[in-house]
Formats: sequence, C-alpha cells, structure tokens
Amino acid sequence: MTELIEMKLQKKFFENMLLEGVTKDDLKNFKAYKTANYDKYNTDKSLLNDIQQERNFKELYGHLVNRRKEWDEGGNMKIPICACHTRIHDLHYRIYNFKDANEGKKITLYRVGSSCVGKFIGLARVCLICGNYYKGNNPYCNEKQCKEEYDKKKEKEHQKYLSTLCIDCNQNVVNTEKYKRCYSCYMKYKSTQSRCIDCSRMCNHPFVRCFHCNLKYKLNQ
Repeated sequence: MTELIEMKLQKKFFENMLLEGVTKDDLKNFKAYKTANYDKYNTDKSLLNDIQQERNFKELYGHLVNRRKEWDEGGNMKIPICACHTRIHDLHYRIYNFKDANEGKKITLYRVGSSCVGKFIGLARVCLICGNYYKGNNPYCNEKQCKEEYDKKKEKEHQKYLSTLCIDCNQNVVNTEKYKRCYSCYMKYKSTQSRCIDCSRMCNHPFVRCFHCNLKYKLNQ
C-alpha cells in the first residue's frame, strides 16, 4: 500500500513538472537550496545555515530569476504544497536548472518539499560554480578554481549593480540605458540647464551659450 502511494506521488510530481516544461532528463541538471524561515530564525539561531544558503544563491544567481512557481491548496490560508501535491510543513526548498544558471540564462524557481528534493535532486549543499556536493559553509567547494570563478562572478554582478546607480545620489535608476540619474536628481540637473542661443545645445545656467559657441563669440568680438 505504501509503495502504491509512493508511486502515485512520484507520478504526480513528474506530471506537474512536465506541465511546467521540465522533463525527467531536465531534472538531472537541477539543484536545490533551502529556503530560509526568518520567523523561526528569531527563536532558533541554528537556522542561520538555511538563511546563508538562500543569500549565497541570490548574490550569484538572483538576477537570473524571472519566475517563481509555487503550488498551494488555495483559499485564504494558501497552504503550501509540493509538486507531488503533499503539504509542505517546515522545510521549503527551491529547485532550479543549475546548468542554465551557470551559463547565465534566465531560470525559474520551483518550491518543493524535502522528500521530493531528496529523491530527485539531492539535499546536500552544492558548490554554486561546479555543482558538486560538498561540506562547508562557503558558497563554493574546496577547489581553488571554483573560489576564483565565484569571486569573478560576484565582482561582475557588483559592477552591474554599480552601473544601475544614479551618478549623483547612488539611488537605483529605473532605465539605465536612457538615464544616468534618478528622477529627482535628473529634475534638479535639468533645472540648472538652458539652451545655447546659437546651437541649441544644453549649457549650464545662467550662461546663454555653450562653451564652444562662447569661444567663437569671443573671437568675433
């Protein structure tokens, strides 16, 4: 009887993942990390390891997440369930396509329970660079090249983050392709600008000519 129930749960898990476009072969490239329970952390400091796992993932691959899939039983309570349709109690995991994340492709996070993670993905901590299982608190394994690669990726993401900051106040800029300043700083900057009466280029207030036109004007005097 237990085996029959187990088979039904496994079938349900694979069916729901397939509806999301994830096949059994795709799951071979999946890894997992434990989702932090911040409410419980306030009373149980041993959960610090769970919080660190989630932080490590977000630091390196958080920008690649374009969708989150969560199953629940509906209603006001929104009770979380796994892809196999059993309730998730304390241990929440997120699984994702590690191969795609490592290649810089967009990924989806799927919330599943510890039982299915243990059966189909693996519960142990994995290196965020090579994907191998290891023991330790770092986001990478003991291989030297993994640490070096992790540092490179983290620095790259840090530079990307800096490029999204306003050049005046360091706040986030919504459209970095078009603007270098946030809205408030842009409006302040714009109020200090005027149009050159000769070429219509922007020039600093209270000047009526830009630098180049002003030189020409002085030479002609």
